[in-house]
Order: sequence, then C-alpha cells, then structure tokens
Amino acid sequence: MQRAIKELVSLGRFPSAGNADTASVSKAEKLIERIETPTTVDEAQAMVSLLGPDDFFGLAWSLIFKLEITKGWAIENIPGNTSETWLPVLKRRLEKQHELTPDA
Repeated sequence: MQRAIKELVSLGRFPSAGNADTASVSKAEKLIERIETPTTVDEAQAMVSLLGPDDFFGLAWSLIFKLEITKGWAIENIPGNTSETWLPVLKRRLEKQHELTPDA
C-alpha cells in the first residue's frame, strides 16, 4: 500500500467539516495529493473507509475521484462499514460509470 494512503488511514475517518481543525485538513490534503493513481482495490477500500459525514472541504471528493479510476473497482468492493452518507453516492457513480463504459 502506498505510504500516503497508510498515513492518511492512520489519521482516521474524516470528521465533519465543522469539527475539523486547519492542521488536520491541511495534512489530509497534502497526503491525498501524494496518492498515485491508479490505486489498487485494497488501496481504494482503505480510502473509502476514510469518508465521513460530509465532504470535508472537498477532500472526500478528491478521494472518490482517485478511487474511481482503480482497475477492477466495483460495487462489491465497497466495504460494509462505508459511511451512510457516501454509500449511495459511490454505488450510483459506479452504476453510471458502467452504463457509460459497459466493457470496462
């Protein structure tokens, strides 16, 4: 697993934007920028586990954009403990992606 993802996971699930401090947001942002794509399915699953109750100043979307280009990423790879906020979003985006590229 990429070091940046390991470090991000060690920070834990993203808090709500209203409960975050500037230093933690900045650190998460820098780590996300260091993630190389495409990621592996295991890395994508680790990133999904970080998604919290809101978009965390857009950083949740940055993670989603990175994991969506993971080769082999599919609905069955979404971990069962995925945030209720993001589970329907991830499923809907995967379904749409498969509609647009059925052979992918």
